[in-house]
Amino acid sequence: MRYLSDKARHLVCFPYSVEGLHRMARELGIGRHWFHKGNHAHYDIPKARFGKVQARTEVVSSKVIVRVCQGSSPDTCLCPLSWFKRVGAGHHLLDCPHAHPSIEGINDGFAELKADPKAWAEYKKLSDEWEAGGEM
Repeated sequence: MRYLSDKARHLVCFPYSVEGLHRMARELGIGRHWFHKGNHAHYDIPKARFGKVQARTEVVSSKVIVRVCQGSSPDTCLCPLSWFKRVGAGHHLLDCPHAHPSIEGINDGFAELKADPKAWAEYKKLSDEWEAGGEM
C-alpha cells in the first residue's frame, strides 16, 4: 500500500478504501479522530507530527489526493503534455509515458496534434481549463 500526503496535511492510501485508510492511520500512529468521512474520505496529519508522518509518505499535490479519493491512480498524469493523443482518439486520460518532459521532448506529438484542427482546438480548450486550475 502507498501512503500519499499533500502540503495541506491530507493523507490517503492507494489502493484507496476506507479500510485501507484506517490501516494506514494505525501504521502511522494517527488517531481515528483525525479521520474525515464523506465523498473524499481521508485523514488529516496532526500538525505536531506533520514532518515525521510526511517523511513516510509520497508527497503529491492536493489534486492527486482528490483524484485518488475519486478512484483514479495517483500515477495518472493530468498535465496537458500527456493527453494530446487522447484528444483525437476520444480515449480517457493516458498515463504520461514521458515523466513530464520538456516540451522539446514531444514536438512530434504536437506537430501531429496541430495537423488536426478539431483535435488542436479541443486540446487548447482543455489546456486553458487546466491552466486556470479546473479539472479535466
